[in-house]
Amino acid sequence: MKSNSLNRTAPVKAISKVPVNSTNTAEMLSERETEILQHMADGLSSKHIGEALSISEDTVETHRKNIYRKIAAKNAAQAMAYGFRNNLIK
Repeated sequence: MKSNSLNRTAPVKAISKVPVNSTNTAEMLSERETEILQHMADGLSSKHIGEALSISEDTVETHRKNIYRKIAAKNAAQAMAYGFRNNLIK
């Protein structure tokens, strides 16, 4: 009798939660995205970042999502850690 179940195993890969020194990091993030990342590190909310940069809160949120996508961050803490590790923010 033949078994219908397949025994598939995927190789296990080590995953870095926060990329470090990605290729062309400075080119990956736009000047505005880097500016927003700095404001995030300074503790500002999206609303306050928007007010400081004279842009809407929705625009700030779009930039934040783009930052997360570009650097493979899942949240603000990971994004800021990436920024610090790659000397994008102080």
